[in-house]
Amino acid sequence: MHHSLYIFAIAFIVRILNLYLNQINVDTYLIEDQIMYWEWSLKNAYTPYNLIEPKLLLERMPGSFLFFQLATWLVGENLFNILIIQIIIDAINCVVIAFIARTINKSLFILAGIVSAFSPVMVIVSSQILSDTIFLFFFSIATLCILNFIKHKKENWVYLGSLFLGLALFTRVVVLPLIFLIPILIFYIFHKEKYNILKIIRIASIFFIISFSLVTPRILTNYYNYNTFALTSQSGSHFA
Repeated sequence: MHHSLYIFAIAFIVRILNLYLNQINVDTYLIEDQIMYWEWSLKNAYTPYNLIEPKLLLERMPGSFLFFQLATWLVGENLFNILIIQIIIDAINCVVIAFIARTINKSLFILAGIVSAFSPVMVIVSSQILSDTIFLFFFSIATLCILNFIKHKKENWVYLGSLFLGLALFTRVVVLPLIFLIPILIFYIFHKEKYNILKIIRIASIFFIISFSLVTPRILTNYYNYNTFALTSQSGSHFA
């Protein structure tokens, strides 16, 4: 446990130093997509109080915007404090990555944690108003759960993994193919464990239900309004 705390502390210190070395001012610090994430979050995107043109909301998934709105509710419209919340999450990401490495090889725990703590990409991204950090949080926990499922053959890991995959999908659509591939893994592992076929189907079905629970309203709305099951569109008004 103390190794996990060391990794978290190192990762947090590196990231907080990076923030202090930058001038965190909304008018000068935010560029390109960050401006859009900031403005949409302040305009309550993807909530009943949304002030954004609905068709524009089709471009992105809601997860990161709702996260930034929650952070704003907690600390106000203070960019520095919101980034503090995000770097805490990214420091946790480093610990999760270390646990992922440990499921493969116990000796990799500290190495993976330290490498991720000092990763330039993770450090820089955690200081930006984008979806990367919160997506990595959900996806890395989902990955840890799936690896534990492979290792321990326990169905509870499947359900927990599906929950975080669902949150990852709610943040970025890129994980969608993985949600369709994992049931194949579920069938293969439980078939080797000589599970009843009906039980395997039940487990896979619950996995699908949990994984798609957050995005199902969006899928139905898009199908009703645009005659497609696609989740996002970079064009904003239709789906390619």
